[in-house]
Amino acid sequence: MPVILNWRDASTWMTGGDPGALLHPPPEDAAGMDRPAPRVNRSDVGDDDATLTERAVAA
Repeated sequence: MPVILNWRDASTWMTGGDPGALLHPPPEDAAGMDRPAPRVNRSDVGDDDATLTERAVAA
């Protein structure tokens, strides 16, 4: 699980301060997830195609 820090807490994390003091839920917009395009992992289509990294439309 990644650790999401506020910039003001970065020095505490890096210098070995109390990590428990940094444990709190991240902001709602701190992380997101995108649905992969339907063509990803299809063996019948070439893999050198820029459209494979485009954001897919939610179904």
